[in-house]
Amino acid sequence: MFDNSSLQGLFAWILTYAVHSTVLLAMAWFINRQLGKERLIWRERIWKTALLGGIVSASLQAAVNLAPLSGRLEWTHPVPFYIPTAEAAQLLPAAVAGPMGEIEFTWDRLLLGVWMLGGLLGVGLFLFAWRRIADRLAGRLPVRDGHAKRTLQALSKRAGLARPPRLTVSQELKSPATVGVFFPQICVPSRALVELSEKQQEALLAHELSHILRRDSAWFFLCGLIERTFFFQPLNRVARRDLQELAEFQCDDWAARHTANSLDLARCLTEVATWVLDERPVVAVVHMASSNSRLAVRIGRLLDEDRKLASPTRSRKAVLFPFASLFMAAVCLPGASAVGDRSEPPTVESPWTSGVNHKLEMNSYATSPEISTPAVTQPIGLEGHLAVLDRELSALYEECALLKRKYAGDPNPPFALFDIDLRVQRLRERQTRLQAILPALLSQPLTTTSRNPKQEESK
Repeated sequence: MFDNSSLQGLFAWILTYAVHSTVLLAMAWFINRQLGKERLIWRERIWKTALLGGIVSASLQAAVNLAPLSGRLEWTHPVPFYIPTAEAAQLLPAAVAGPMGEIEFTWDRLLLGVWMLGGLLGVGLFLFAWRRIADRLAGRLPVRDGHAKRTLQALSKRAGLARPPRLTVSQELKSPATVGVFFPQICVPSRALVELSEKQQEALLAHELSHILRRDSAWFFLCGLIERTFFFQPLNRVARRDLQELAEFQCDDWAARHTANSLDLARCLTEVATWVLDERPVVAVVHMASSNSRLAVRIGRLLDEDRKLASPTRSRKAVLFPFASLFMAAVCLPGASAVGDRSEPPTVESPWTSGVNHKLEMNSYATSPEISTPAVTQPIGLEGHLAVLDRELSALYEECALLKRKYAGDPNPPFALFDIDLRVQRLRERQTRLQAILPALLSQPLTTTSRNPKQEESK
């Protein structure tokens, strides 16, 4: 399905992402701790840029073959170890069946396989959990009239929406939540329409409407996919948790600003928190008062009269910051790439070419621009054919040396060169093993499946 070049390129991209994401997320964590608690919008913007920055910058380097200023992290493409195939075991003795097999493994391929398996498993479980909550809320009923419906329509009109989002009620949900990724809607437990006052219902709906305006459901769904796909990066989890907290803070501020009543929102949060003490947060659902939203801090912020409410800005700095950050990451942070095996190849002594030694060093470069296969006049029998193959292999070795000379100064040589280099080494290994068993093969009498000549005459 994938050739060596594709697998090496994918592994190089994974290593590049690991380096870029670690640097960007660590810097985002440090900057967030220095900005203070009330720079909510900039803190969120920095986290989102860092979360997506590793993917974007690594992809940018790979797409345009960009040479970063800090250089590249190079690893030598390892020599594979083989698992013999059944066909190879039948053709040759067990001692030489290894290199003739078609199944090969290297440590970079093993790590790539572990990442693919872990990523697919994590994403599969994530989508399964999302499907379960969708089935759980399948029986929710729409709210067609009443105070809650009219309040949501008024808030949507005040926010500039052409039509209000759908409002539903469910017995299975203990906390108000924004449900859905592409078409989010507000779902509230049935007790919220009975036990909460009208002011508290208005604060509740304003908070959930803010989540829809900010597209938090889609963002946290994307965060979940990134966290599980790149499970080896623990800082993604840190980023997602901080983004959830910042989203709740900003939605609280939006609701307080548009209802002009922070006290009722604080009372609503306290009441709803008693409903969800034993409920576990679920994916693709933004809860109003989940256990990880630091409820005490949120209520303290709402009751602080001197606090300035956060409001989104549309400044030029805010727009250019993500693009400038990702461009600098792609240009400055190091990338990863594979290089060929720089060890000196073994000397191959051919027993059927009149003692001629066809030793050729891979790191030495031929001086002649043209390489031609040495001519063999009138090969006789098996030895002659093997002599021709041996000289053709030597010519292929020289052509590989010329290619390595051509791309000697290129920081990003084509992966196909390493693939050819590796295949030539395999041919040399097979040739050496065949040389070892050739005398035994020549000494054995040939067997035939034809009929006995005497039997033919009798017929």
